Amino acid sequence: MGVLVASNSFVFSLLYATVNLERSYVQNKDLTITELHSDHPVSTLYVAQGKGPAHSLDLLFSLMEKKDLSIYQTSQRKGIIGKEDTVLIKINGEWQERGGTNTDLLKAFIQKVIDHPEGFKGEVVVVENGQWAIYLDSDRSNAEDKSQSFQKVVNYFENQGYQVSLYDWTGIGGTAGEIIIIEENEREKDGYVDLPGGVSYPIFTTKFGTRISLKDGIWKEGRYDNSQLKFINMPVLKSHSLMGVTAATKHYMGVLSTSLCNDGFDQHQGMVEHGLMGRMIAEVIYPDLNLIDASYIGVSSRGPASSYESAYKADLVLAGQDPIALDYYAGKYILYPLTKFERHHPDCRDTKKTSNYWGYPYNAFHQYLASSKKELEKSGYQPTMDEKE
Repeated sequence: MGVLVASNSFVFSLLYATVNLERSYVQNKDLTITELHSDHPVSTLYVAQGKGPAHSLDLLFSLMEKKDLSIYQTSQRKGIIGKEDTVLIKINGEWQERGGTNTDLLKAFIQKVIDHPEGFKGEVVVVENGQWAIYLDSDRSNAEDKSQSFQKVVNYFENQGYQVSLYDWTGIGGTAGEIIIIEENEREKDGYVDLPGGVSYPIFTTKFGTRISLKDGIWKEGRYDNSQLKFINMPVLKSHSLMGVTAATKHYMGVLSTSLCNDGFDQHQGMVEHGLMGRMIAEVIYPDLNLIDASYIGVSSRGPASSYESAYKADLVLAGQDPIALDYYAGKYILYPLTKFERHHPDCRDTKKTSNYWGYPYNAFHQYLASSKKELEKSGYQPTMDEKE
């Protein structure tokens, strides 16, 4: 595992307060970012800290470019996003305030996409299934301007003539919407395909008429083609009361429909014991890039909720193509050093179950990473939880 850091400073400031019954897990007010090096890394991760999300993203992509991973795919070089691609950006819209993906980061990323050096002619779709709650047009957003919602960001680009839209999967697969079950060969109706073992995925038509199967790609010329469908996984780094940590891997909970997790276990048990998130990634869609938003880190005892007052301002963005390695690093070297809370450490071996965590294992984070890793390995991927790799 190799971790490369771009930063103006390695020490960050803390913004947190105790509000009502909420408390911050923070024990350490200073955070120093650790670089890891391997001669032949299985996974390479990138960490950048700037003066706000847009600057952090600039530093991050510059660092990636130096290591031959470009955000842009062109006729001259390999990269992630081509000029005619349809780019799905999976955000966290289930929580308000600092619990949702930072909309300044989202806006900066979309700007990068449409600034493609060959001229962007594709489509961008912001997607999310909030399951029980969804806040896509909230005036309590995670942004410098708190009224800047996901919908307002999308409108900003659409009003300039770009094909940028938002699709709320909650409306076809969440309890806050409607559960619409369809078959894989459905060509008109939007809904979720229910597969064995808790796995499910959406098939939907975007505002601009593009028919997408998340599993099989874009419908064109009588068949699905996934060559121009790109999936950007953009979660928030934060504490989670049940699962310990939420970041890139657990973010797939907003891809499936939890209402279709009816194979003898609920979604969280499926994560811990059956590698459900790993199965989702392997069987449905592997992320082209995981981009962890750690502009403000959720350190609240109420996590995954994260208030304005309790969040830790870090101005960090992390990236990598291996979600397991990225989460391992984010837990061990960013969240855990702040909180000293063993549930945030990916190597925690304590399996005790207590009522404080609704009966889930104390080391749920470790267990769901390990079980997801195992499922990914079955499908031929090479995720790692070994920093020596």
